[in-house]
Amino acid sequence: MKKELIFVLTAILAGCAAQKQYNDYTDLPNSTMLVDKEMSALSRSQIISAIQECQSGNLRPVLIYSKRKINGQVNDTVVDVSCAPKFGQ
Repeated sequence: MKKELIFVLTAILAGCAAQKQYNDYTDLPNSTMLVDKEMSALSRSQIISAIQECQSGNLRPVLIYSKRKINGQVNDTVVDVSCAPKFGQ
């Protein structure tokens, strides 16, 4: 009896953990890709002031990068600075 109960509970939990399977690319959720015209890179002074604002509020700065093609090479550029809580404090 006890083994049957454990088997039934395991089967129920395994059934709840099943993920949705996508059959083809038409079922995938929509996502959009931003192009350079919609995002502007931050200047060096803007990045420094944003980092200082985060640090003055006792938060850590998190830089968000974007890839841009400049002179035929792909470079990372900073497009946003977010403030996040510090870990371990």
